[in-house]
Amino acid sequence: MSYNDSANEIALIGSAITTVSQESGIDARVILCVIMQESGGNVRVGNTFNGVNNTGIMQAFNGVSFNPSDPAGSILQMVRDGTEGTASGPGLKQALGRYGNYYVALRVYNSGSVDLNQLNNPLGATANYVANVANRLMGHTWPNM
Repeated sequence: MSYNDSANEIALIGSAITTVSQESGIDARVILCVIMQESGGNVRVGNTFNGVNNTGIMQAFNGVSFNPSDPAGSILQMVRDGTEGTASGPGLKQALGRYGNYYVALRVYNSGSVDLNQLNNPLGATANYVANVANRLMGHTWPNM
């Protein structure tokens, strides 16, 4: 998780994950894995645009980007945007609340929709997104899943 991130920025990512996980109820491991999938933890990651503007370390829909004048605040907000959603779109919390399954929530987070018969159907997004995040979570299971 370096990509020119300072030791302080890396620590701020860890702190933000803990804070937002406690606020949202989303498993901290899932938040970390999405950050690694979306940006490799690079706080200076560029925005992507595929019909919507995706920003920050979680590439959240119209979220905030890194602000070097406020690293702690901007990193915390980037994690909040991806996890709890923005005014423009839902985050992991809303997707999990709707579907009750982290893997389905990951597909919805990445593509905005889901083929419940094939979670790796990209529907215009990253084909192996769910499998890639699942591989990062390997060995972890949740009750009823």
